Amino acid sequence: APDGMGYRFRMLPTRANWQPAVATYVRTGEHPDHHAFAISVLRIEHGLVAEATAFHDTHLFPAFDLPPRLPADDVSGSAPSPRM
Repeated sequence: APDGMGYRFRMLPTRANWQPAVATYVRTGEHPDHHAFAISVLRIEHGLVAEATAFHDTHLFPAFDLPPRLPADDVSGSAPSPRM
């Protein structure tokens, strides 16, 4: 979805240290593909997200078996199997 600044984001579910996490990819107007942006680890309390800690280190993506980019024509939303 656009963020008002011309960026578009896609997210894929994953896990980090047995906690739910999300991998975020960003697309700018310059490139049609979405590129790795951050991995956010979520803390859940009472069924709601209580905290999100973002790691803006794209070198972490391979450790989670996540691709460095998502092709523009891939709208399947399929994600690799989450790592525990």
